[in-house]
Amino acid sequence: MQFIHADKHTGKNIEMVNLIARFSGAAGPSGERILLAAHYDCRPRAELDPDSSKQNLPIDGANDGASGVAVLMELANLFAAQKPRLNVDLAFLDGEDFGMSGDLSDYFLGAKEMTRRGIKDKYRCAVVVDMVGDRDLRVHRENFSEQYFPKLNDIIWKTARDIGEITFSDTVGYFVHDDHLSFMTVGLPSVVVIDFAYQYWHTSYDTPDKCSAASLASVGRVMTHFIYNFRDDKIR
Repeated sequence: MQFIHADKHTGKNIEMVNLIARFSGAAGPSGERILLAAHYDCRPRAELDPDSSKQNLPIDGANDGASGVAVLMELANLFAAQKPRLNVDLAFLDGEDFGMSGDLSDYFLGAKEMTRRGIKDKYRCAVVVDMVGDRDLRVHRENFSEQYFPKLNDIIWKTARDIGEITFSDTVGYFVHDDHLSFMTVGLPSVVVIDFAYQYWHTSYDTPDKCSAASLASVGRVMTHFIYNFRDDKIR
């Protein structure tokens, strides 16, 4: 899914791409479809870095960028080997973190492009996975998600509880502006799975050594059980 973003700050046209991987479930092509999404772009500027000389440099994005992608890529391997009951799309989104601080208009660009092309009636629900690689992972219910689609949150956190994943804390945490808000605007039930309490956010220190394979595996297990056991029809 290619698109062009006109950057109002530089006057340049920026080519962007969303990558969509589609998996047919056991229910067949006419069955329900779920969207799992993660952004693969990294912040083009480290504006919160303690070293002012690095604040205009791009970040590595090991957690804020690569972690959600890592979870979805492993899910892709699993779906290819063992069909889920439902159809699943994995969306790797561009331009989530492109914008300038204090101006949300240039954030979530890939998600906005998906909404422009019509997604509400394509999916039963959407789950965004972001910033889940922290070594000290603690995933709370994100506040916008809880306000608008608490039943979808209920399913995810019950899944975590049922399989004993203690990295999911059944309490409400931050309000987080992320790709799920774009999906919400068109009425698609959407939540984000995120640990926003990450001290290296938007700095040059967001590097692989701050991340943990165990954290990624924990979130991956929850999402696996969520997908393979999803049967609820009352989330809207």
